[in-house]
Amino acid sequence: MEANSETLNTRIEPKFVFGAFYNQYFSNLSWISSVNYGNNTIDDDCPQCADMYYGKGHMTEFGISSGLRYTFLRKRRYFIKPFIESDLCYSNINYKGEFGGGYDGKGINIDFRNNTFGILGRVGLSFQPISQVSLTISSSLRSSTGRKINRIDDSNEKIKSYAATCLEIRLGYGF
Repeated sequence: MEANSETLNTRIEPKFVFGAFYNQYFSNLSWISSVNYGNNTIDDDCPQCADMYYGKGHMTEFGISSGLRYTFLRKRRYFIKPFIESDLCYSNINYKGEFGGGYDGKGINIDFRNNTFGILGRVGLSFQPISQVSLTISSSLRSSTGRKINRIDDSNEKIKSYAATCLEIRLGYGF
């Protein structure tokens, strides 16, 4: 469940993203890295917005992050272990759609490509129901800067981007 500045109305939307995650422990502190890919249709209607654009957008995203995680209670045999995390991240997001409405009723077409670099902070809980399977539930904030390319009119501008992930669920298998 995420709201980000790449979509038209920046509402909280469910998304599915899959990828690979690496976690190397050095005691309670660990180095983590992940590579993610998502291809989602976003219901971008906003009836309470002043511009009243409506429609569905299509978002393709690729992300890489790497950083440090501190896991509390790791050496104890608790079922639930809280953690905090800080990462450097890169994302490439393509968002496009045809949206009806607006003040003139003609709607708009969007086709943006955003490349951003930034930082990500995450808090969450880690579970390990069986030895090789892990489950994490977390929330995160991401802030980044980068370039936005409008593929319709070939404009290119500097942007600040954000993402607030209210609920992220990761299911993993340890090798």
